[in-house]
Amino acid sequence: AASGKEATASKEDKKKLEEEVSSLKFTVEKLESERDFYFGKLREVELICQRNDGAEAAALIDNITRVLYAEDPAPTHA
Repeated sequence: AASGKEATASKEDKKKLEEEVSSLKFTVEKLESERDFYFGKLREVELICQRNDGAEAAALIDNITRVLYAEDPAPTHA
């Protein structure tokens, strides 16, 4: 009788783990999509800065470029 209960518990555990894996895969896909979206935006800004090197825009471009290429001083891992 104990092995029947263990089999049922094992099937329930497997189902829960499969649901968790599915949820995590969905989360990863959303995060990758969001990452790609913002990377594209940053790439556009970078190209604009590279094309516009006029004297009147130089300070603005320098500031934007500094932000774009700044490294994260303390990366956080959630």
